Order: sequence, then C-alpha cells, then structure tokens
Amino acid sequence: ALRALRDLAVPQVRVRRDGRWQRIPARELVPGDWFAVGEGERVAADGTLHEASAVAVDESLLTGESVPVDKRLGVAEAAASND
Repeated sequence: ALRALRDLAVPQVRVRRDGRWQRIPARELVPGDWFAVGEGERVAADGTLHEASAVAVDESLLTGESVPVDKRLGVAEAAASND
C-alpha cells in the first residue's frame, strides 16, 4: 500500500514516444521529448510551447510571483538571473 501511495505522489507527464502518447514519471523526460500539459496540471520541466491557447503559468513556487505569468508560442525563457 505504501509503494502505491509513493507511485501516486510521483509527478507524471504525458509524453509522445514511439508515435504514441504515454504517461511516464516526469524524472524520465529527456531533452527533445514532446510533452502535453492540460488545465490544472503541473509542468514537470522547462519547455517551449509549440501549440497553445491562452496559457498562464503559476510560477509562485519558483519565482515568488503572486499572479500567473502569460506564456507565448516558441519562446524559451531561462530562469531569471541577477546579472
């Protein structure tokens, strides 16, 4: 029962591999993977939007921002730095 609970707690992601969509643990994502995110899901990795409609992301755990941040297609944003 504890193993099943631990498996449920592992962040999952829908990824396209071998020509089909499948759900895998987020830690198994590799550069070049295409993954899908739906409303209310957590994003498990950095990525570039290729197709989207009105996407806003709650980055409060990462940046401390108090409001969702709008995202645009094809824009890869690096984490903010103090340089």
